[in-house]
Amino acid sequence: MEEQFENTPAALSLLKCGKCDRLFFTERSLRSHSKVHVEKTMECRFCELKFNRIDILSAHLQMHFFTDLTFFACTIDSCDFSSDCVKSFEKHMTLSHSVEQLKCEDCDGEFINHRKFFTHKILCHGELKDYWKEMIESKKTRKRKINHNEEEEEAEAEQEQEFPESLRNVLTPSNSETSSEMLQKISEFLSTLFPLENGETFYKCAHCAIGFQDAILWMNHLQFHDQMEPMKCASCERIFENRQAFVIHLTYFQHDRFSGGV
Repeated sequence: MEEQFENTPAALSLLKCGKCDRLFFTERSLRSHSKVHVEKTMECRFCELKFNRIDILSAHLQMHFFTDLTFFACTIDSCDFSSDCVKSFEKHMTLSHSVEQLKCEDCDGEFINHRKFFTHKILCHGELKDYWKEMIESKKTRKRKINHNEEEEEAEAEQEQEFPESLRNVLTPSNSETSSEMLQKISEFLSTLFPLENGETFYKCAHCAIGFQDAILWMNHLQFHDQMEPMKCASCERIFENRQAFVIHLTYFQHDRFSGGV
């Protein structure tokens, strides 16, 4: 059944999380899910739990608020109703006073849910005002970091797409281009891919310390080192005890083909 679904148009249009195997129908759902893979930086003021989503932290804080509060008093003048249950309080406000929307007198915010209204008053205008501002800033910082990482990934993807085209241009000779000119062009292209650093004037083999001024010669030499065993000749498969023996082997023995290598 799962195999049949995987081949349907609906399955092919699903968006896959880059960190796990979960699939989503919309980009919004994928972005919301991606937050679970981000480091949890927002800590609850009352316990040691940490969260990576501001809405989940808010819901968690409500648990502390409404557990610690002993009663909810009616805010309508001449009404002395109170309850230790927020649902009973909401029912009273709706049925007895027809209050379906609550307005914050401090910021003109409007709420249709008393639980959210009380949470707003505590976090935005109460004792936890500074704490909540810090959590909001933490959320913004994390969002900027995610956006920055996404921009870097997009830039890397663009570079990967540009690389084959650049390589094709280099390897396609013009009618008037000589062999030496083409080799020079390839060498310059490789030099841009592997620039020398820290004032170095030549390319150095990391395995046997031989230096090359030309990038083509350097890369050609790297092919002789086996991927798994650097002191094994990738052409004739002989294994050497040290780099000196390996260099002597390359110097005095001609190799016409490769059976492996980099």
